[in-house]
Amino acid sequence: MILHGRFQVLKVLALFLKKISDTQDIDVNPDGSLTIKAVNQPKEVLLQVQAFYLKDETKSSNIVELKFNFTYPPVESVEIIHPSETTYSTYNNTDGYITDDEGNPFTFESIVKPTDETDQDVTWSLNGDTVGNKITFNQNTHQISWQAMDSNETGSHTLTLKATSVQDSSKSDSYTFTLDVSVPTVEIQWNDSTDLPTYYNITGTTTSTLSVLVVETNTPDQSIQWNIINDTSNGMVSLNTNTLKFSWNQLTTIGNYSFDVKATSIKYGISATKHFTFTIDNALPTKLLDIDESGVLIGFTSDFNKDDYENKGYDTIRVPKTITGVASEAFDYRYDELAYPSYIKQIDFSGYDNLSYLGNSCFRWFASLANVDFSGCTNLSKNYVKGYNFENTSIETLDLSETGYTKFAAIQSEDGMMFNDFLYGMSKLKTLVLPGQLQTISTNLFTLNTLNQIIWKDLNTLPNISAGIFSTVATIGTVTVTGSSSITSDQLLTYLKTVGLPPDWTAA
Repeated sequence: MILHGRFQVLKVLALFLKKISDTQDIDVNPDGSLTIKAVNQPKEVLLQVQAFYLKDETKSSNIVELKFNFTYPPVESVEIIHPSETTYSTYNNTDGYITDDEGNPFTFESIVKPTDETDQDVTWSLNGDTVGNKITFNQNTHQISWQAMDSNETGSHTLTLKATSVQDSSKSDSYTFTLDVSVPTVEIQWNDSTDLPTYYNITGTTTSTLSVLVVETNTPDQSIQWNIINDTSNGMVSLNTNTLKFSWNQLTTIGNYSFDVKATSIKYGISATKHFTFTIDNALPTKLLDIDESGVLIGFTSDFNKDDYENKGYDTIRVPKTITGVASEAFDYRYDELAYPSYIKQIDFSGYDNLSYLGNSCFRWFASLANVDFSGCTNLSKNYVKGYNFENTSIETLDLSETGYTKFAAIQSEDGMMFNDFLYGMSKLKTLVLPGQLQTISTNLFTLNTLNQIIWKDLNTLPNISAGIFSTVATIGTVTVTGSSSITSDQLLTYLKTVGLPPDWTAA
């Protein structure tokens, strides 16, 4: 507003005044006064008035012209209301704006003195390093914001916001600020040595877990894409992106290998890598285990030290030839509190003619176990209490043909030993080789729906088998009699079908 009010212009008697000009800024009142309306812009206004006689409007005075000049008051200064901060930070690929104390976009205003008018005209301009107009001042909202910038547009960008008086261009105020655009740092964290242990022809998973941190003073977006790159092993090692643990396949090629794990920030496009090395030794070592004074193999709890456990594996474990028995649960993998090697392929009892019994569950959940060599174990004839000896192993062929087993029965009368569930839970067993002297099977022996081959060596008399013993094998398979036998494969097949062997089995 420039000027407004009511002003007395003429004293009139028996006269009235009329406004001749069409200006909207001034009104002529009947009493001869003028009403000046608010004027928002400086300008010159011409007012023409004429007096008329009340009793005879045909009689009038000359037209009188009045000139009015509307102008701003003199400008002393311009002041920008702005934040106290002059330095702001952001990240690449991130939109943002200058904020107030509550975190909302700051609205810039100007004050023109001496009237302290906030609506008196000023022109706004933003100059400096606008990064190709990615940092802008909105003329409508009076807010400063920036668009997401590429990583090559990082650094310090200094700009000046200026408000200049329209009435007096020599009067202005400015606010200078700096916007620092940075790229967060990606750090891959791994608590163990990056020289991974020597691995053998086994599968496994690391115990340590990768982690990553996108590092800066604030809390940037932590979303990460993981990749294995520069892998010289052609995919032997993989990374589980959920658990962030490394796993390796069963490996067949010996040698030294390396790979890099790469963590890439999905939002900021930056990455970091960490280098790992590992060795494949396909020639697994053999572990010689001790037996106690009575010749019994105790197993994990006494025969292995901690060096055997961490990512270690063995092709074969052996014991002294004087072994007499295997303790119950000697290699039972069910117990998490026991430390044990991650992999053992086979146990070699060949020629151990003093070995007489297996304790119950002695190899239970021994998942990597693929073979137990019982050749020459002619005195092996007993099994303690319930079996479960080979449950959840990887054995595909169990050859008992050179053992001394004569009876698989619930109770051996001379010592109370049992054969219940002796072959229970062998989920990979396909071939079972039995000795000719095994003439009695009268107890629950197995539930083996993968078993599709039965071989009976040196069979000269048909065995005595309780009904249903062989009813839970595969629906199709073969029966074979080998060695020095007087019983034929067809004769054995016919007999086994009478005690539950599925009808589609054939003689090999």
